[in-house]
Amino acid sequence: MIIGIGDNCIDHYLSPVNQECVGGNVVNVTVNLKKHHFPAAYIGTVGNDRRGELILSSLQNFGIETNYVTKMEGPTGVTEIEVVDGEYVIKREDYGVSNSITISSETKEFLRNKASIIHLSLTGRAIELAPLLYPLNIPLSCDISGQYEQHSEDYWRELFPYLDYVFVSGGSSLSDERIQTIMREISNFGPQNVIVTRGSKGCMAYSHGKIVSRPSLLTASEVVDPLGAGDAFISGFLSSAADASRSIEDHIVIASKWAAEACMHFGAW
Repeated sequence: MIIGIGDNCIDHYLSPVNQECVGGNVVNVTVNLKKHHFPAAYIGTVGNDRRGELILSSLQNFGIETNYVTKMEGPTGVTEIEVVDGEYVIKREDYGVSNSITISSETKEFLRNKASIIHLSLTGRAIELAPLLYPLNIPLSCDISGQYEQHSEDYWRELFPYLDYVFVSGGSSLSDERIQTIMREISNFGPQNVIVTRGSKGCMAYSHGKIVSRPSLLTASEVVDPLGAGDAFISGFLSSAADASRSIEDHIVIASKWAAEACMHFGAW
């Protein structure tokens, strides 16, 4: 079972879409796993409001275990989004109570017994959670989004040595050479699997010294909403990585297919 620990929110699409969807990196990863019939659970915190109830009911409707989701006094996180020319623009983010995560002894025992991989997100307090989870000797995954170049080596030294998988949003503007440099720099901290999603340029991955790439499966005109495509990519990658018989090439093929599916509708899933 892959278990996600961290952020959740409501993605509120502004006019003319006018739609609310459950989201947040870690929630999206766990739901996409379950959607593809892979066992998954979510651990996190929601507010004691309508949006918190919506997140819980949505997860439960997918059959995702929520016994370790805490309901807390305060607002559930919300992200306001506009979709412009096939790209999403985040207008406002409020994390609410989702960053209030406690790893109890009971939670650790659940992880020891059930988790094959634990997925975290930088926006979901990964930099604080990873050192607490590392002693469990369970592979740790983290999405750092597009924040790699926004922080110093000292900052990343607090996170990367604990991780087995690092996912980076690289965008389509970075050169192949720069992407490869980023992957090697991250791997020097310890993680031996560094994966960079590149929007319309597909993806590139570093695994134990080997670099592979794959083009995007969709053109820009085919994309309905790219929000959550990166999270779906992570889900597909981790579902494949959980099978020791599969290769890095297998991982990115499956990940690319799941990401393309996520682009064909509004909302991450």
